[in-house]
Amino acid sequence: MFSQEAYNFALSLCTAAIVVCYIFVGLFQIKFSYQNKDMKQMWIGIFAAGFQIFAIILAGVHFLMLVCIGYIPGIYFYYKAKKEFNIDGGKLTKAEVIYSILLVIFAVASIVMVATGKVSI
Repeated sequence: MFSQEAYNFALSLCTAAIVVCYIFVGLFQIKFSYQNKDMKQMWIGIFAAGFQIFAIILAGVHFLMLVCIGYIPGIYFYYKAKKEFNIDGGKLTKAEVIYSILLVIFAVASIVMVATGKVSI
C-alpha cells in the first residue's frame, strides 16, 4: 500500500496511539485517587480521561482501530515475557485472552477497511 499522504497518515496514527496512553493515565489517576480518597485528583482524572476519549472520537475511531495493528506484536512479546519469567504460570489470564482477541479483531477489521477503501490512508 502506498499513499501520497503517508506523513499525515503516520502522524495521525502516532497521535492516536499517544492518546490511548493518555487515556490510561487518566483512568489510573481515577483509580489511584479513589483508593486514596483524594476527590480533587479523581475529578481531574475524570476530566482528563473524558477529554481524551472525546478527542479520539472526534479525530476518528478508524485511527484507533488502525492503532490495534501495532498492538499485535505487543501481544506476542507480552506472552513471551510471561512465559520466560513464569508470570501467572506463563499463561495469559482469561481477561488478557479476551482483550487480545478484541485487539486482533479490531486490527483485522481495520486492515479489511483499508483494503476495501472504506478507510483511506
